[in-house]
Amino acid sequence: MLTTFMRKPRDIISQAYEAQALDYHEWKYGRRVDESTNYFSYITVPFTLLLGYCSPYLMGLVGFVSDRDILYDPTISTGVFLIVVILYVFELLGNTIPYFFFDLDNETLATMKKDLDERRKLAESQAENKVFDESDETKSRELVKDKM
Repeated sequence: MLTTFMRKPRDIISQAYEAQALDYHEWKYGRRVDESTNYFSYITVPFTLLLGYCSPYLMGLVGFVSDRDILYDPTISTGVFLIVVILYVFELLGNTIPYFFFDLDNETLATMKKDLDERRKLAESQAENKVFDESDETKSRELVKDKM
C-alpha cells in the first residue's frame, strides 16, 4: 500500500515531463515520436531488476524475515520503511532526471505551443482540401528548420 501511494506522484511527474519532451521533439524536428518511450524502457530493465534483487537483501540486513517481524519489532519496521522510501527516491530520480536535459521554460513552452498549433492547422487544412502544393510544404519545412 505504501509503495502504491508513493508511486502516484512519480507517475504524474513522469507523464507530465514525457508529454512536454514529446512536444519538444516534435517542435524541434517536425516528427512526433510517441513510440520512442517504449524503447527507453528496454534500457532501464537491468536497473529495475537490480533494484528488485537489492531490496530483499537490504531488508534482510535490517532483520526482516517475515511479515510478522514488522508487527512486533519497531526497529525492523522502521528499517523496512526507510528502505522502501530510499528506493522510491532513487526510482523517482531515475525517472525524472533525464527530463531536466530539455530546455523547457515557460517562454519556450509558449513558443512551442504556438508553433505546433500553426503546423497542425496547416496540416488539417491540407487534409481537408486534399491540396498539397509546394508552397505549403515549403512553409511547413521552414517552420521546422527554424527550430534546428
